[in-house]
Amino acid sequence: MDNSPNQISASPNYKATVLHVSEAMGGGVHTAVSSWARVTPEIRHIVLAKRRAGQSTSEWPTNVWPLEIDGSLLDLFKSAKSMYKLTRPSAIHFHSSLAGLFRFSNFSGSKVIYSPHCFAFERTDVSILKRKIFRRIEILLANRSTFGAVSPHEIELARKLSHRAKIELIPNFAEIEFIRKLNTRSRRKIVTVGRICAQKDPKFFSEVVRNLPSDIEVIWVGDGDLESKKELESVGVTVTGWVDMKTVHSVVESAGVYVHTAAWEGSPLATLEAVACGTPVISRNVPSMQSVGYYTPSMNPTGITESIIRYFDDDSYAEEIRLISENVLEENSAANAASALRGLYGFGMNQATKDYHATS
Repeated sequence: MDNSPNQISASPNYKATVLHVSEAMGGGVHTAVSSWARVTPEIRHIVLAKRRAGQSTSEWPTNVWPLEIDGSLLDLFKSAKSMYKLTRPSAIHFHSSLAGLFRFSNFSGSKVIYSPHCFAFERTDVSILKRKIFRRIEILLANRSTFGAVSPHEIELARKLSHRAKIELIPNFAEIEFIRKLNTRSRRKIVTVGRICAQKDPKFFSEVVRNLPSDIEVIWVGDGDLESKKELESVGVTVTGWVDMKTVHSVVESAGVYVHTAAWEGSPLATLEAVACGTPVISRNVPSMQSVGYYTPSMNPTGITESIIRYFDDDSYAEEIRLISENVLEENSAANAASALRGLYGFGMNQATKDYHATS
């Protein structure tokens, strides 16, 4: 696909154009935008992000025009302004905190939307002073956009930034077909997926694993910080490195339970995909995961370890976790996301869908 400005300007007619801007388009942000585009095929999605090696996680849908730039955050801002002037989008959607800073500028004629994908002031790997600064910036910009929140917890945080804030919930969802496995507990294997970094808290995960029975296999699908990787491997965790999505889903499906230990979170796609693969989720008790509805038995490693052991030994307990996990998957559906997105971007689902099919 030719993604030059001239080609984008001359692209086929759509019901609306949305310009997405992100400082980085890797991992969960890429997957979220890609899935949102797939359920809104009548909308043209232009995606602008800084180039980073290995940041793409899958192919884009045909109604997405991805544009990568080199340079600084200022260069990204200049490119966003140029693309806004060229395309005059119905909406401009900023993703994550750095791109969210661009809300200070004027984008008249376009609805401005901001999805933090987990507010920066929730980070626990930075000083209290930095977190206060991050929060103050969010307060100053809170009324310059509509928040596209991915969890009830994000909605609550956005409301605390400003009582006048406009907020909409856009549920993440799994794009893979749901599989119900007959007996997950027969596979004494746990799995988690993601980058080995402070946010995913590999130290917490290592403490969970340290006191598990030796017959429970543990896999971390992903890669990242070398020292944390060594610590994981020292307690018996198999770290796969980066693999393609087909392999990710295969490994997750082979496990008995998915264990999520992130220190702060938005609404992760990896856990939704795990449930869709037929693998129930046990999560660390952090506000976002609790608000989405996951089973969150404890805030400390010992409590998570005890929950995993009980899961493999107690039929009724395992069934409770399975039902809770499947309910989260049902609530966070493609249909709910499509309806929310069409409302967020400025037109109703029924009419938009009718018009799209009439012209396709």
